[in-house]
Amino acid sequence: MGVLGKLVKMGTDIDDQVLFAYALNAAKTNSKAYLTATLVSTSTELRTFFSSLLTQNIHCHSALVALGIKKGWLEPDCKPKDNLQKELEKVECLFNEELSANEYK
Repeated sequence: MGVLGKLVKMGTDIDDQVLFAYALNAAKTNSKAYLTATLVSTSTELRTFFSSLLTQNIHCHSALVALGIKKGWLEPDCKPKDNLQKELEKVECLFNEELSANEYK
């Protein structure tokens, strides 16, 4: 399987960490939408409604972040340089597997 094939496979393999990333991204997106709706609402009732939804969503996001830290998927104290190094190691591993697979052909 080529590098592109492996990238596609990695994109379709679903595990807890992938589901977590999707849920966290959805919480961020929803928060932005609820904040915008709260700020542009002209009616007090609508503003209150969207504000309460925003508050609920912030609590959901906080719970997801706590879960991510507990599981080790998020490292809030990690330096950006260390995060970049981890990503580079993943890419190197992907290419090394490709090279070793081609040796046996």
